[in-house]
Amino acid sequence: MAPMQNKVICVLVLVSMLALGTLAQAETETCEVDPDERENCGYPGITASQCTSRGCCFNDSVRGVPWCFHPKTIDVPPEESWPQVVMQWGSLSQAAFSAQKVGFPHDTL
Repeated sequence: MAPMQNKVICVLVLVSMLALGTLAQAETETCEVDPDERENCGYPGITASQCTSRGCCFNDSVRGVPWCFHPKTIDVPPEESWPQVVMQWGSLSQAAFSAQKVGFPHDTL
């Protein structure tokens, strides 16, 4: 495989990872909840597996707060913002193909 093709493939992989990372941020719930904001979801003595089987989060690292608690809801970006991610993906992939046509420094075309 030519060195130029390797660089283009690397750029495309990087762009793919960035695009997928942006889309992955559209989660609706997280277990990252400040201890003082936890809402109890279990009972005294509940185990981690019992807690998670209820669809709840378990973290016993802080005393005096619920260890089994409801996940925090995250605002999902409106669907109108999704085309922007696709547009960014298109711009970046076009840049990668432009790099293939123009070449990088020290490349032999």
